[in-house]
Amino acid sequence: MALSLFVAIDNNYKTRIVAQALTKYENQDDFNWIFRCTLQATNNLLPKVLFTDSDPAIIAAVQVVYPQTRHLLCIYHLLENVKKKAKSKLRGESASSFVTDFYTMRNSYSEDQFDTKYKEMLTKYEPCHPYLEK
Repeated sequence: MALSLFVAIDNNYKTRIVAQALTKYENQDDFNWIFRCTLQATNNLLPKVLFTDSDPAIIAAVQVVYPQTRHLLCIYHLLENVKKKAKSKLRGESASSFVTDFYTMRNSYSEDQFDTKYKEMLTKYEPCHPYLEK
């Protein structure tokens, strides 16, 4: 079974588990149900921001049930995906170097800085693997 945890930051800046759900499947219907249950339990209080992994079923459910919520992808899961892709596309030291460069780049201060650093990174590693996705 899949466990979903809803975590919030309280007024003392402490992390608190505020809801949890166990579901048999990780599909959009299950996530729609979970999100509707949270709305019912909170008198229709929508989250302002929601961080998730990049599961398409969660993304679709957020758009349906929490349309005004700012949905962001969890940086931990993004970095894990970058590591996995880098290892499959690059050889040896290039893979770990790419991950280090990505980690530095993701801490950019603006979208423009991120885009610039990302393009520089792709140019740097393209000779190692000409089919890196841009």
